[in-house]
Amino acid sequence: MIDPAQTDADARRLRTAADDLTRALVLLAACKTTSGGTRTERIMRATPGPAAPGNPRAIHLAVELDGFLHELCADLRDQIEPGRVLEADGIMLTRWIGFNAHVIAATIDWTDDLVDALAGYTARARRVTGTAPRQPPKIEPRQTAAAICQRLASMGHRVTPEQLTLWHHRSAGAVSVEKRGQRNLYLLTEVLDWITRDRPGPRAETQGQTATG
Repeated sequence: MIDPAQTDADARRLRTAADDLTRALVLLAACKTTSGGTRTERIMRATPGPAAPGNPRAIHLAVELDGFLHELCADLRDQIEPGRVLEADGIMLTRWIGFNAHVIAATIDWTDDLVDALAGYTARARRVTGTAPRQPPKIEPRQTAAAICQRLASMGHRVTPEQLTLWHHRSAGAVSVEKRGQRNLYLLTEVLDWITRDRPGPRAETQGQTATG
């Protein structure tokens, strides 16, 4: 029995995947005629031999995608719209998938695989065109004073939780603290920067400075 709610959800995911691949294919088509270099760094001078015929990676991927999409859409067409003449262009085929997303999702039982395949090609196309989203920078987790002292000890620095508190007050914000309940949480990088700010070697800040910090 077909679940209408699930079909609607599958159709939305499929339409989104098809639209994403359509946009990626438009950029891929534009890249086929470029060499992939930075135009602002181009030096205008004569070079021997013929110029490279565009971007080989973009050309090869576009050919592969057109073949994949035509074979895929032929299978889908036979199930939802027999006899329809399909376009040969990949962009038109992904638009056809997006337009028919609901009837496709209601007909086939491998929508998840189809969405994954389209998303995989989208990622490949974005890498070739240089439009892949950048990974967000990792946020350093804060740690308890005991954990910070243990990590510092493994690096050769003898530090106590009391020293961390003292450095927080003396550093004018260079060693920050975040309160969670009764615990003070620190950033290891900030503490290391404070310890080694003027002294290159390990233990320089902590040797004989238990009270002074």
